[in-house]
Amino acid sequence: MDEERVNNLYRRLKLDSAREAAAGEVSDTVSDEETAQMLLMMRYWALPEEQGWEGKEQLWIRFFRNVLVITSFLDATGDILSLAPGSAPYGIHMSKCGYDVSFAGLSKEQLQAAQEQTRAHGDSYIENGEEFDPGSLDNLLAQIGDIKEDRFDIVLAFGLFDRLPNERDRRRLAEAVRWVLKPGGFVLAEFMPRPALAFAVLQELQTRRLPEMLGGLIEVWESGVAEMYSSLTRGGYYYAQVAAITEFFESIGFEDSEISASDGLASWLPLSVWEKLRQSGRETFDEVLAIIADTADDPSTVGLSKHALYSGKKAGRRAAPAEL
Repeated sequence: MDEERVNNLYRRLKLDSAREAAAGEVSDTVSDEETAQMLLMMRYWALPEEQGWEGKEQLWIRFFRNVLVITSFLDATGDILSLAPGSAPYGIHMSKCGYDVSFAGLSKEQLQAAQEQTRAHGDSYIENGEEFDPGSLDNLLAQIGDIKEDRFDIVLAFGLFDRLPNERDRRRLAEAVRWVLKPGGFVLAEFMPRPALAFAVLQELQTRRLPEMLGGLIEVWESGVAEMYSSLTRGGYYYAQVAAITEFFESIGFEDSEISASDGLASWLPLSVWEKLRQSGRETFDEVLAIIADTADDPSTVGLSKHALYSGKKAGRRAAPAEL
């Protein structure tokens, strides 16, 4: 990616000028994508404590890494469809950056809140505790079905595919997403990798009952679906094998598939570690944060990241999905 492109990404993703001033002057000359990315993520230093950002570095890294990926597929303008509550924080942010964003899969109250937050100052919208209810999939598909074909440049699907344990439902959703994308448009969908779950379970063996822990791991590893809630698994959630994500989307008509780690090692750092890093001072913290961010760029970490981001381009033209 050339320097001009990186500078454009950086300018488009910047927060308000007041926050930038509080964080100190930042050079307009950004030498590479990693530098631009790190400048974005380090901005949390300027956030006042009353906004509740203490100890949320993992969320901050994941959010801006994903935003950087989203923006890399857009020109200065673009039409974005944000699906379900998990995508809303990204849709709101991109709306603030000047893109035309439509929302689907939100309740009336959630939609009103999203619209209000697109006009609000600050970043309270980045943390979103709402989750998609799989029982509302038919309603979401109906909303997508009311949209004309080839309408959007980007469709955001965060906290959505991993809430659908049934493969047929995931396929119905992917086909509907493809239908509303413009030729050459991209879907960005976040998944929870199955190897990351296995790593978390095995880490817990020293403090948990062996049969209970291993029984749950074997169940999820074979099916991808956790049947019961626990401290590590979420009942009814889908945990994906990384290679299977690409195969799934390409079978529906997507190409140029890429998968990246959303948070890398940041997934596994407890609050106590972040607190110690902050105590080390800003300069040291920034250097360590750069290392942590670099781990998310390494393909070998995708499976061990708690969240993986898939991107794929709509290829060719196919018939409308039967559900529409």
